Amino acid sequence: QAHLPPKEAVVAYFTGKQRWYVIFISVEQVVFETLPAVEQLAVWQENARNNLKMTGEDGIRIFAQAAHQLYRSLLPAAARSKTLERLLIIPDGELAYLPFDLLLTQKPLGNNVRDFPFLFRNSSLAYAYSWAIQELNGDRAPDATRLLHVAPIFEADPGYHLPLSAAPLPATQPWQPTTLLRNAATRANFLARGQSYGLLHLASHATACDTLLREPAILCSDSLLYLRDIQNAQFTAHLVVLSACDAGIGNVQRGEGIMSLARGFAYAGVPSVVSTLWKINERTTYQLLDRFYYHLSTGKAKDEALRQAKLDFLASCSDVQLAPYYWAGLVTIGDQQSVVTRERWPQPIAFLAPLLLSLVLIIFWWYKRR
Repeated sequence: QAHLPPKEAVVAYFTGKQRWYVIFISVEQVVFETLPAVEQLAVWQENARNNLKMTGEDGIRIFAQAAHQLYRSLLPAAARSKTLERLLIIPDGELAYLPFDLLLTQKPLGNNVRDFPFLFRNSSLAYAYSWAIQELNGDRAPDATRLLHVAPIFEADPGYHLPLSAAPLPATQPWQPTTLLRNAATRANFLARGQSYGLLHLASHATACDTLLREPAILCSDSLLYLRDIQNAQFTAHLVVLSACDAGIGNVQRGEGIMSLARGFAYAGVPSVVSTLWKINERTTYQLLDRFYYHLSTGKAKDEALRQAKLDFLASCSDVQLAPYYWAGLVTIGDQQSVVTRERWPQPIAFLAPLLLSLVLIIFWWYKRR
């Protein structure tokens, strides 16, 4: 508690068969509360998730009611009354399937989604599996000076083809990206090459429960990369970005939580993971992640970089894409420190660089005219 900054707080949840509980921790106070009936919370969560696309007026109405009820029920009054810059969420059980970004701080008066008071508009939202994993992985220096972009693409299979997965993300240039595309994006190549990069970006298909081994897996060009493969690897990466469906979900294990691909990288020592909580839209996810990398390259913390990316997206997207399905499924888990890049200049130098270049050109022009 004493280590929390004044405008940051933690909410940690504990789920049982009969009751769910929450602890709210800020620098001023600690609050322990019992949540409403499990059955009611489950209904609201299901209503919100079933209406993520806000189809029609009924879809908007059902989503808005559920998202506001979840806000009032899951966050204690002590949390709702504060102006927080960051809220760290430690979910448990099925709550790990719910991105708090889509909670509504007030009940909307109409159906204009552009005006909806989503919680993430007020605060950066970060997630953690537990204090133990957070502390253990948080000691690694945030030095991610090179990025490995892995994308099998699957051009030969129309049902699996991911055309945007091969497209360069312009904002990743400060991390000197290396690519493993198409047939080079094999399971063996990723496990061998991925252990020497500070930042890993995987764009592929994933499943929360493979039919063969009954565990989460992500598809490489030649075979599946399973949760157990990830847990047994040794990565030096500070951040892994999983641009794949359902990468953050899996089976709920009592006492452990959600066993997902994202969880596997945390167990393998990766301090930070950006992951997904449902079957994402490829185009909007590409746009969001490029903006995320842009804000990350300016020195913003990871949760704030993702928050700004979502705000940028909502400010320019179509009315249809305002629905949470298109943007709320991306979450950042673990350590939230900003990421180091070798190409980031100190602010005064970055400001003066254009002026210095102009001065050099003027001197060169004057010398040639003599």
